[in-house]
Amino acid sequence: MAANFLSRRTVFGVVVGLCLALVLIRNMLSKAINEIPAIRVAPQKVEVQRKQLPAGGNMIENFILKTWDINVFKNFDSSHTTRKNVFASGPSSMGITSHAKTIVQLISPRGHIQVGDIIKYRIQARDSEGRDRIIGGDFWYATLNSTNPLASTAGYVIDYNNGTYEVTLLAAWAGQAEFRLILVHPSEAVNHLRNVVRNSEHRSFWTGYFNKNGKKSESSACFLRSGGPWTEMCEYPAHQALGKTIFLCQKPKRFSCNDFNSYKTDWDKCNARADELTEGKEYLFKSPYFMQPVQIKKDGTLKIEAGFLPPLEDLPRCLPDQEIPAVQGYWLNGTWHSMLCRMPDFPMDVLRKCLHGKTLLLHGDSTTRQWFEEFHKVLPAGERIEKTTNKPGELKPTQSLIVSTNLTIYFYFHPDRYGYVTYASKGMEYEVDVLDKLTTLDCRRYIIVLSPWAHFTLWTRDGFIERMALVRNAVLRLRKRCPDIIIVIKGPHPRHFANYFIRVNFSDFLAKENGYILRDAFEGTGAFYLPVWDLNLSHHSRNQLHMPKEVIAQELKMFLGYICDNLTY
Repeated sequence: MAANFLSRRTVFGVVVGLCLALVLIRNMLSKAINEIPAIRVAPQKVEVQRKQLPAGGNMIENFILKTWDINVFKNFDSSHTTRKNVFASGPSSMGITSHAKTIVQLISPRGHIQVGDIIKYRIQARDSEGRDRIIGGDFWYATLNSTNPLASTAGYVIDYNNGTYEVTLLAAWAGQAEFRLILVHPSEAVNHLRNVVRNSEHRSFWTGYFNKNGKKSESSACFLRSGGPWTEMCEYPAHQALGKTIFLCQKPKRFSCNDFNSYKTDWDKCNARADELTEGKEYLFKSPYFMQPVQIKKDGTLKIEAGFLPPLEDLPRCLPDQEIPAVQGYWLNGTWHSMLCRMPDFPMDVLRKCLHGKTLLLHGDSTTRQWFEEFHKVLPAGERIEKTTNKPGELKPTQSLIVSTNLTIYFYFHPDRYGYVTYASKGMEYEVDVLDKLTTLDCRRYIIVLSPWAHFTLWTRDGFIERMALVRNAVLRLRKRCPDIIIVIKGPHPRHFANYFIRVNFSDFLAKENGYILRDAFEGTGAFYLPVWDLNLSHHSRNQLHMPKEVIAQELKMFLGYICDNLTY
């Protein structure tokens, strides 16, 4: 009896003790929660604050945190990314986006369309079985085109990340217009380019040539690497310009590393690496998944009636770090009408005064060299020009003097380039080298144009970001010496793809990503980012790396409109 009583008392005590412990724990948790600051979730669209990057060299690691992703977050609109939940009765399937099955529908305006209207189309991506895609990420080209008048404009594509997309275009001319839509890459190809191809080292290969005292040259394999270890390599670092990325060559047998004097792209190795990185995924970069036009069965051809467009002179003045509008401009009878910002078409006497005594410094690739070669054609006819040119393979700066305006133009081709000829390794100057040698005496005289993009789709994303971060530092150093110097960053444009390897190594998707990196890299430096993607994409000729002279002339007119509207002379 006593034992039972003690047992009951013991159980009762344990229960009471547990209850007291639970109450104590609850009070402690409540107190801790009350001490945590409240987190307020705003219902509006997500805004990501871009980090202000310091001028010093320690900022590079922060900048390498995928700055291009900022654009993804900033443009993300969650209000369209969810569908009403519909639960299938059984397993379902989803294939790759099919250009033949994708549906395009005109949203607005319905019926009457006139100049000045905003035109919107909805894209519903479908696979080859006609099933709706429920994820986004496809890469599209959208344009509105006319042959009478000869006119065109590029569309702005919004990805709602659920298989639907919206295209915004401007009705900029009266007459017939045809909406054209091209599936450049399905999302599976985009993901492979972004996550596998772009992130992979060892995609750049050259043959290096060593020579001394007229002896027969010796060749060896050269490449870029951003990390070790390695053995028996000739090292050619340029830390001020490339950071951790090092140009390496296998040590030759008969010469020293100091005898390195020229190099040539080893396309066989570059292409073999592209094959290796796309093994098992080759189909993504061929028909029917690459550059396929979408058939628009209804409302693909539009009739635009006369209307009204506000004068382009009423646009706001062009400023660094400005927002890029959805519609950047339109072609009409051979002239590009920019809607980016106010870019006056100055008369020749104003251009002469604006450019008199200036030195224009161009640093970039062969698309920038087109500016150098065509610049005199946007000035009055009959201008006398004195030029210095390079021997084949030289990368030293070339010079042009337009005598009547006393305008000097220098063009620097960036080092570590790709091509089909042998290039001298001497006399190469990186962007950082050129900017750092400018002194305070050059402040009012110099105009700078930087355009590194076309060759850098073969670089890793982090390698390119680090290189641009170092150029950014050089720009900020120059700003301290020359606060008002004009610096323009020319963006990339789409190109033609003659073969499989160009599609992988020089993908338009990677080129456009380089444009995002360029824009973010120079934000806050006072440099003006000049986008030329839509201008080139919507031109009536086929897209190619070196666009027709008509296109180059219109790019230069935009450039001159900006600099002469901002120079005090």
